[in-house]
Amino acid sequence: METLIYTNFSLGLLFAVFTMIVIIGFLKVQKPAKMEKRDRHVSVIIPFRNEEEHIPQLLDSLFKQTFPSTGLNFVFVDDHSTDGSCRILRELLAGRREFRSDLFHLENAVVGKKAAVDLGIRKAGEEIILVTDADCVHSIHWAESMTEALFIGNTDMVIGPVETIRGNGLLAGYSYLEQAGLCSVAIGSAGIGYPLLCSGANLAYKKELFNTLGGYEGNMDVPSGDDMFLLRKACLSGKRIAGCSGSEALVTTRFNSTLREILTQRQRWTGKIGRIADIRLFALGFLLTVLSVTTVLTPIFSALSGSFSAWHLVPLGLKILCDFLLVFLPAFVYRRLPELLWFLPAFFLNMFLVITLGALLIARKKVDWKGRSVPT
Repeated sequence: METLIYTNFSLGLLFAVFTMIVIIGFLKVQKPAKMEKRDRHVSVIIPFRNEEEHIPQLLDSLFKQTFPSTGLNFVFVDDHSTDGSCRILRELLAGRREFRSDLFHLENAVVGKKAAVDLGIRKAGEEIILVTDADCVHSIHWAESMTEALFIGNTDMVIGPVETIRGNGLLAGYSYLEQAGLCSVAIGSAGIGYPLLCSGANLAYKKELFNTLGGYEGNMDVPSGDDMFLLRKACLSGKRIAGCSGSEALVTTRFNSTLREILTQRQRWTGKIGRIADIRLFALGFLLTVLSVTTVLTPIFSALSGSFSAWHLVPLGLKILCDFLLVFLPAFVYRRLPELLWFLPAFFLNMFLVITLGALLIARKKVDWKGRSVPT
């Protein structure tokens, strides 16, 4: 029993240190100044599969960009959509001739988001690459802010902020708060020079970087992870990677509306982390998983053994405080403070999901994703 208590306290303190480092890093990130008037050209790579529901909103946000339309080229790559995505895309693009755009299709034998992004970059004529998803909506200053961030300190890659759309109910609140925590870690870790995470919904980098790193060579067989694999390669090659925390660079994506969708997404994420072979991610995942389990077990076992003390709840309180700080920062910066009302229910839901996910990873080796069965 004493071993469990000491372990719980030690992990709680370690997580508190990690949280403070992330917060310091987030606050250190420089906000890009207004874009200087330079002749810059950007290719926005947008892979998609069966996104007919989201394409109109995506295009609406892209057409409103403050970045000069003559400098933007939208490169859409279809990953074998079976709905009306391509038809809707062509119809909406036909009415906006002031924007340059291209639509490419993956060959029959080639599938997956990595292949789509790879094709888009090979077809892109511009040196600056912005990558996003087709189910996203972008701040009107998104392209301008992310591009300018690339030129602060001659950066090779920029990690941008991502949040989920507003919604009602626990799952909407949980999805937002989880994404807020991931956003804090992604931008905060980049802020201290040790980037851990990023999102393919909001990335900027130079085409030269992608080609120098060999693109997705060596991990093309993994269905997801276009963002994390490229980040890992960039880290190992000593490239300059920065975060961009300003609301002007914000990208908003949809949230998972069912527990099944949430668990499926977590299985994919966990599976790709196992393939990335980054000891830092393994350590962080181990810390969070063991801390979640011991935080629950310590007060239960101490109560059953008759040795319960209020001190046994301290690690739980510390975990709650650290999690709150991690989600508060993005909620404050991006003006989503009302979402914090869901914090406590979402916190305990997450504890349940961590344990459930562990069982699923052992029992299930494949998940359904965009109409395909993919390995985890």
